[in-house]
Amino acid sequence: MTAAQIITVSRFLTNTTTATASDANCLTLLSERNKQLVINLSKLKEDYLVERSTADLVESQEEYLLPTDCLRLKRLEIQWVAGGKRYPVTFYDINESNRTNDTTTIGNEFVKEKPFADVFDKSLFLRPIPQAAMDEGLTLWYVQIPASLAGT
Repeated sequence: MTAAQIITVSRFLTNTTTATASDANCLTLLSERNKQLVINLSKLKEDYLVERSTADLVESQEEYLLPTDCLRLKRLEIQWVAGGKRYPVTFYDINESNRTNDTTTIGNEFVKEKPFADVFDKSLFLRPIPQAAMDEGLTLWYVQIPASLAGT
Protein backbone atom coordinates (compact mmCIF):
# COMPACT_ATOMS: atom_id res chain seq x y z
CA MET A 1 0.00 0.00 0.00
CA THR A 2 1.41 3.38 -0.98
CA ALA A 3 1.29 6.54 1.10
CA ALA A 4 -1.33 7.98 -1.29
CA GLN A 5 -3.52 4.89 -0.80
CA ILE A 6 -3.17 5.13 2.99
CA ILE A 7 -4.24 8.78 2.86
CA THR A 8 -7.23 7.90 0.66
CA VAL A 9 -8.38 5.14 3.03
CA SER A 10 -7.86 7.32 6.11
CA ARG A 11 -9.88 10.13 4.53
CA PHE A 12 -12.70 7.67 3.81
CA LEU A 13 -12.63 6.28 7.35
CA THR A 14 -12.51 9.70 9.00
CA ASN A 15 -14.82 11.46 6.55
CA THR A 16 -12.25 14.18 5.82
CA THR A 17 -11.05 15.95 2.69
CA THR A 18 -7.95 17.82 1.55
CA ALA A 19 -9.55 20.93 3.07
CA THR A 20 -9.38 19.43 6.57
CA ALA A 21 -6.10 17.51 6.16
CA SER A 22 -3.71 18.39 3.35
CA ASP A 23 -1.63 15.73 1.60
CA ALA A 24 1.54 17.37 2.97
CA ASN A 25 0.26 17.20 6.56
CA CYS A 26 -0.84 13.59 6.10
CA LEU A 27 2.57 12.63 4.69
CA THR A 28 4.32 14.31 7.63
CA LEU A 29 2.16 12.38 10.08
CA LEU A 30 2.73 9.11 8.20
CA SER A 31 6.50 9.66 8.14
CA GLU A 32 6.58 10.31 11.88
CA ARG A 33 4.49 7.22 12.55
CA ASN A 34 6.84 5.24 10.30
CA LYS A 35 9.80 6.33 12.48
CA GLN A 36 7.93 5.18 15.60
CA LEU A 37 7.30 1.78 13.99
CA VAL A 38 10.99 1.47 13.09
CA ILE A 39 11.96 2.22 16.70
CA ASN A 40 9.52 -0.42 17.94
CA LEU A 41 10.89 -2.96 15.43
CA SER A 42 14.45 -2.22 16.56
CA LYS A 43 13.51 -3.08 20.14
CA LEU A 44 12.68 -6.65 19.11
CA LYS A 45 16.43 -7.40 19.06
CA GLU A 46 16.17 -8.90 15.60
CA ASP A 47 18.44 -6.23 14.06
CA TYR A 48 15.88 -4.95 11.58
CA LEU A 49 17.18 -1.91 9.73
CA VAL A 50 20.51 -1.95 11.59
CA GLU A 51 23.55 -0.39 9.95
CA ARG A 52 27.22 -0.81 10.93
CA SER A 53 29.62 2.11 10.76
CA THR A 54 33.18 2.87 11.83
CA ALA A 55 34.97 6.05 12.85
CA ASP A 56 38.60 6.91 13.45
CA LEU A 57 39.77 7.75 16.96
CA VAL A 58 41.59 11.06 17.19
CA GLU A 59 44.15 11.75 19.89
CA SER A 60 42.71 13.88 22.73
CA GLN A 61 39.31 14.15 21.01
CA GLU A 62 36.36 13.57 23.31
CA GLU A 63 33.40 14.24 20.97
CA TYR A 64 32.47 12.13 17.93
CA LEU A 65 29.47 12.87 15.73
CA LEU A 66 26.89 10.14 15.24
CA PRO A 67 26.03 9.21 11.64
CA THR A 68 23.50 11.67 10.20
CA ASP A 69 21.03 8.84 9.54
CA CYS A 70 21.20 7.46 13.12
CA LEU A 71 17.78 7.07 14.69
CA ARG A 72 18.77 4.84 17.62
CA LEU A 73 22.21 3.67 18.72
CA LYS A 74 22.27 -0.07 19.47
CA ARG A 75 25.91 -0.88 20.26
CA LEU A 76 29.32 0.75 20.35
CA GLU A 77 32.75 -0.88 20.54
CA ILE A 78 36.17 0.71 20.84
CA GLN A 79 39.62 -0.56 19.88
CA TRP A 80 42.46 1.49 21.33
CA VAL A 81 45.40 -0.05 19.36
CA ALA A 82 45.72 -1.84 16.02
CA GLY A 83 45.21 -5.56 16.45
CA GLY A 84 44.14 -5.01 20.05
CA LYS A 85 41.05 -6.13 21.86
CA ARG A 86 37.70 -4.52 21.11
CA TYR A 87 35.84 -3.33 24.21
CA PRO A 88 32.07 -2.90 24.37
CA VAL A 89 31.22 0.63 25.48
CA THR A 90 28.74 1.18 28.31
CA PHE A 91 26.36 4.10 27.89
CA TYR A 92 25.84 6.43 30.80
CA ASP A 93 24.48 9.89 31.52
CA ILE A 94 26.99 12.56 32.47
CA ASN A 95 24.71 13.52 35.36
CA GLU A 96 25.48 10.14 36.97
CA SER A 97 28.88 11.51 37.98
CA ASN A 98 29.10 14.05 40.78
CA ARG A 99 32.65 15.08 39.84
CA THR A 100 33.85 17.79 37.50
CA ASN A 101 34.00 17.10 33.78
CA ASP A 102 37.57 18.25 33.09
CA THR A 103 40.08 16.09 31.22
CA THR A 104 42.14 15.30 34.34
CA THR A 105 39.11 14.00 36.25
CA ILE A 106 37.94 12.03 33.23
CA GLY A 107 41.42 10.50 32.88
CA ASN A 108 41.42 9.45 36.54
CA GLU A 109 37.84 8.10 36.68
CA PHE A 110 37.73 6.01 33.49
CA VAL A 111 39.95 3.22 32.19
CA LYS A 112 40.43 1.82 28.69
CA GLU A 113 39.37 -1.68 29.74
CA LYS A 114 35.91 -0.42 30.74
CA PRO A 115 35.04 2.43 28.37
CA PHE A 116 31.92 4.58 28.66
CA ALA A 117 30.15 7.02 26.37
CA ASP A 118 27.52 9.68 26.83
CA VAL A 119 25.17 10.46 23.94
CA PHE A 120 24.32 14.14 23.75
CA ASP A 121 23.02 16.30 20.91
CA LYS A 122 23.83 13.84 18.08
CA SER A 123 27.33 13.20 19.44
CA LEU A 124 29.18 10.60 21.50
CA PHE A 125 31.44 11.72 24.32
CA LEU A 126 34.02 9.01 25.04
CA ARG A 127 35.37 8.10 28.47
CA PRO A 128 38.30 7.84 28.76
CA ILE A 129 39.34 10.34 26.11
CA PRO A 130 41.54 8.61 23.48
CA GLN A 131 45.26 9.26 24.01
CA ALA A 132 46.27 8.06 20.54
CA ALA A 133 44.83 8.03 17.03
CA MET A 134 43.41 4.74 15.76
CA ASP A 135 41.96 4.09 12.29
CA GLU A 136 38.44 2.65 12.59
CA GLY A 137 38.80 2.54 16.37
CA LEU A 138 35.05 2.98 16.88
CA THR A 139 32.45 0.58 15.57
CA LEU A 140 28.79 1.57 15.82
CA TRP A 141 25.63 -0.41 15.20
CA TYR A 142 22.59 1.77 14.83
CA VAL A 143 19.05 1.87 13.47
CA GLN A 144 18.75 4.09 10.43
CA ILE A 145 16.19 6.86 10.09
CA PRO A 146 13.64 5.62 7.55
CA ALA A 147 13.23 7.59 4.36
CA SER A 148 10.41 10.10 4.35
CA LEU A 149 7.31 8.78 2.66
CA ALA A 150 6.44 10.10 -0.78
CA GLY A 151 2.98 10.89 -2.03
CA THR A 152 2.84 8.10 -4.60
